Amino acid sequence: MLADPPRPRVLIVDDDDMTRLLATETLEGAGFEVFEAADGAAGVAAHAELTPDLMLLDVNMPGLDGYGVCAQVRARPEGSATPILVMTALDDVDAVERAFAAGATDFLTKPLNLPLLAHRVRYLLRAAQAFHDEREQAQVLARVQRLARLAHWRVDVAGFAWACDVGAVLWPEVAASVPAPRSLLALVHPDDRDMVATALTTTAPHQLDYRMVLPDGSERLVRQDAEVIDDAGRPVLIGATQDVTEQRAAERRIAQLAFFDDLTGLPSRAFLHRFLRRVLLDARAGGTPVTLISIGIALGAVPGTVSPTDRDELRRAIAARVVEHVRGADLDLRLDQPVGDPDAWAGGALLARPGSDELVLVLRDARAVDPEPVATRIAAALAVGYRIGDHELFVTSPLGIATSDDSGDDPRTLIEHARAASHQARVAALPVHRFSADVLRAARRSAEFERRVRTAVAHLADPTRVPEFTLYYQPKVERGSGRTVGVEALMRWFPADGPPISPGDFIPVAERSNAISQLGDWLLHQACAQGAAWVQAGTPIHVAVNVSPRQLRSVGFVERVVAIAAAAGFDLGLLEIEITEHATVDDFDQAAAVLHALRARGARIVLDDFGVGQSSLAYVARLPVDVIKIDRTFVAGLGRDPVSGAIVSAVMAMAEALDITVVVEGVETAQQVRMLGRYPACEIQGYYCARPAPPADLAPFLTGSFAWNVDDDGGPIEIAVDDVPGEVVLAS
Repeated sequence: MLADPPRPRVLIVDDDDMTRLLATETLEGAGFEVFEAADGAAGVAAHAELTPDLMLLDVNMPGLDGYGVCAQVRARPEGSATPILVMTALDDVDAVERAFAAGATDFLTKPLNLPLLAHRVRYLLRAAQAFHDEREQAQVLARVQRLARLAHWRVDVAGFAWACDVGAVLWPEVAASVPAPRSLLALVHPDDRDMVATALTTTAPHQLDYRMVLPDGSERLVRQDAEVIDDAGRPVLIGATQDVTEQRAAERRIAQLAFFDDLTGLPSRAFLHRFLRRVLLDARAGGTPVTLISIGIALGAVPGTVSPTDRDELRRAIAARVVEHVRGADLDLRLDQPVGDPDAWAGGALLARPGSDELVLVLRDARAVDPEPVATRIAAALAVGYRIGDHELFVTSPLGIATSDDSGDDPRTLIEHARAASHQARVAALPVHRFSADVLRAARRSAEFERRVRTAVAHLADPTRVPEFTLYYQPKVERGSGRTVGVEALMRWFPADGPPISPGDFIPVAERSNAISQLGDWLLHQACAQGAAWVQAGTPIHVAVNVSPRQLRSVGFVERVVAIAAAAGFDLGLLEIEITEHATVDDFDQAAAVLHALRARGARIVLDDFGVGQSSLAYVARLPVDVIKIDRTFVAGLGRDPVSGAIVSAVMAMAEALDITVVVEGVETAQQVRMLGRYPACEIQGYYCARPAPPADLAPFLTGSFAWNVDDDGGPIEIAVDDVPGEVVLAS
């Protein structure tokens, strides 16, 4: 049940008891809540306590009379709007005038006309409420105008006139101290004044954007709308002028977010496509051809210890270096200032960042006809290292070139062709590559092959699928004893939909696409499980696994190796982590720390391809190396090339001094085996002993010893089976 609305409250102030009694009975009977005061002082106090909706006040009272009461009530904020109905004698005109001067709202004559009293009070209350509502609306309107910075005005036969307090609306911060000019034109920027004056003197609707100079000297952007109304047959121009400075700034910020990269300030993908649509249409109409250069930024080689902030700084540094080499006469082409409207940019070169790790350079001047020189200069500049924080970083940035003459006038096609050329540059290890039909076909084949690699690797995590990858193992045989002392785990791929694929084809793709991490972990699982099976069968043997640079840099690599070996029940002392010098190039200290941690857990560290790097000896001294593998290029020359023999002898002497095991890989002939006979402690790995094979085929190697069937005394080489080089005999 809804509560009854509150009754209007009336305060009667009169020293005459009978008047108060009669008025109270009349008003209460009409539904009012009535309060009484017998003198002026009591009336002022009662008003302060009650704040009535209306006061009925006698002017002639001893002590504080009605005029004094009226003045004191009006002096208080809560009494400024209270309707005050004064009571005076019928012929006392002076008293009425004095009452109005003191703040009275209306008057009644005595003796009171009681039947009309309630109607008169209701009328005053309605009028007071209407006045209150109108004043509140005016206050709200003024507040809204201040919030919206919206001033309104009119122009009629008397001229221009503001219809609001323009200072409080347009410059409220200083309005109290700076008077508002009567004329709008006095505020208009001199360069825009003629335009605004014409609009104000032409009795026609208009919309204008112009600059206004406020009295404090600040410059603001305003939007002005005006229309014509009819005022007693005369046209009057009414209008509103709004400060839209912040609104336009917000619109520019929105455009900045839509069309410009937040990290570098370069145009974004949306800007690039919109710009290309325009300039390619110009080229089709007979203008200069458009050349697009896609610059890939391969951050995969950046060490994992580099923070995201430093990576972003590296991206900015790369973009800045490109800008430096293509600005030419386009002085506006820079990182800290967007190039503006995509429909208005007229520079000869535009650099955009459509993706996280790609920059796109658009040439539409003379350089577009012969883009190779500028592309070559950019490639050379990007190949130089970057000092970012505490890091010296190097980034591979292959460039692909496509032109509108070859690719047509579709922006997406032009971008696709440039990216295809960039992809081929990366695959071929070239700094710059230009698009051709062959490039596109090769890029599509490469992309399809990468998709197949990714899919096959992803399926390794699905227990319901038979893995397409498997591990083969190649024995490492001690030269002196003929005993197999270790194996190297080698990945093989047998796709379900085609012939086997060489590791030399799919491993680089897995490395580039970051699938190598998942593939490497799977290899480690399989190798440790097989090693544990050999241990359980009574033939413990060292198992070597190749680790890619990306794996070595990955977060938590040491912990994953330990956990995988433990889960398989394989002793880390039998695990060999095999790396190449390339694995430590990007961040030697971080790689060394990882290898030291692995060795501290028991694993052995193998340095592969020894002798072909620029600083292999230094690496052996600084890394925790247990085994080095002499590269096959030196082994191939044994017995034929004195230099190869000298290098092998030097490596053997160094390894003996440092107590490092040597593995000679790529051994294929009896001549090479015989030359290695003087180093009985070395281990031989190659086709002469065995090709990589499944675990089941290695049983004879694990249980027997190898008969070399060569003359270690330097006599003629004797081959055991049918004089076919490479065949072997296992002695029981």
